[in-house]
Amino acid sequence: MELNQSADEEENIHSHSEANSFDTIIGEIEDIIMDASFRTLEREFVERHCALFDPASEENRLEWMDVFREYGRLLEGHLDSQLRQRLPSFSMDQFLTQLAERREELDGDIFDLLLSFSDFSSFKEMMLDYRRFKDGNVPCLDGIITSVQLPG
Repeated sequence: MELNQSADEEENIHSHSEANSFDTIIGEIEDIIMDASFRTLEREFVERHCALFDPASEENRLEWMDVFREYGRLLEGHLDSQLRQRLPSFSMDQFLTQLAERREELDGDIFDLLLSFSDFSSFKEMMLDYRRFKDGNVPCLDGIITSVQLPG
């Protein structure tokens, strides 16, 4: 009985440690993506390549996939190097495994960004949205926010 209890306790400690490690990595990623160097790297990449993405196009162009792969390599490489500096025991392979295991419970901008590294559709939408924005083809938001004068 004691051996089973000890094994269960060890498993609980291990899974708690993994959860803490995952949360620590996510916290570091949040810091990295908020850093000006990351934002500049991403913005310059999107600026350089957005002209290739035509919102009027019905089909995906082959060169879009090349740009997608380059985007993934560039930003994943930056994240990986920053995480290794901040967390010397960091392993991208282990993190990606944890990320896949938790995919259903993840929500928010950071996970959308991480998804854009591996999901072509998310990346394409990001590029097309930026192209529309740059071309001035964004939806009119007039009337969404209204002000009301309070009595007083």
